[in-house]
Amino acid sequence: MLMRGETGEQPTASFLEEVWPLRRVRLGAQQKAVAGIRAVRRVETQEGSYVYKVADEWATPEVLRRSTKAFELIREQGFWRIPALLKTRQGGYWAEYCGQYVYMLECVEGSNPEPSALTYEKLGEITAELHEVAGYPYAADFRPGPIIAKDLRTIAEGLSFGADYQELVESLPSFDNLPQALIHTDVGPHNSIERVDGELVLVDWDGVGVGTRVLDVAFPLIQQFISEDCEYNAEWAKAFYGVYRANITMTTEELDHVFPAALFIALMYIIYGNTAKRWKRIGWALANREMLEDSYRS
Repeated sequence: MLMRGETGEQPTASFLEEVWPLRRVRLGAQQKAVAGIRAVRRVETQEGSYVYKVADEWATPEVLRRSTKAFELIREQGFWRIPALLKTRQGGYWAEYCGQYVYMLECVEGSNPEPSALTYEKLGEITAELHEVAGYPYAADFRPGPIIAKDLRTIAEGLSFGADYQELVESLPSFDNLPQALIHTDVGPHNSIERVDGELVLVDWDGVGVGTRVLDVAFPLIQQFISEDCEYNAEWAKAFYGVYRANITMTTEELDHVFPAALFIALMYIIYGNTAKRWKRIGWALANREMLEDSYRS
């Protein structure tokens, strides 16, 4: 369904009532927006509280078909730490509004948990549970090979230290042929909601799919366990990896690729924050690699 309007215009209450089985819709505050296109907004209705999401502008109908179906398929496998998707009146997973794609999720009541050893124990357990979900039919778009070959080289061109950055990019190993699993691609307190009962639910499933398992395992090593001021929280790291490895048997080759995968992710995310501090953090991680490896090898 396409309504008239300009790209970037946000869905109205009347549109939501028309497309979804909802009554007395009241729009809450917008929670997230990127370049005026992507948005997350709470929606109060007679039937309960929901959240609508406007997909990234690069999302195609095929990408939307796969990413929204995930909310149904993953829950069918018994993994409940994902919001439920509300289908449209016509049984669809999403709708089109002003050239944008919109879908509706249950509103998980709570807030982002504070980073702590306990939080990372829970996240380690949840990551292990997710990696045991079988039969998911779609591959993740998050693939290191193409990103290293194109995106990281493009990033290097815009950095004053681009030559040193590119040298690290060239040092990255292949991540092909490592164990595959259903991956979230961005697990952390920032993408979790802690309910009143203390249980965590993961949000922001845009990158979900079957992919290289070690990427989820490595994601927090540099990005979350080392601050941009190069303060390392070994307690958080050992809490996460201890619980994960108690539930998932990692191959020797996977363990050898955790640090390189964390380095790959840190290089990819270097421009999404204080670039100078993030570059210094990468240097600190390289200098202290043995200590970091002890967090997940011991």
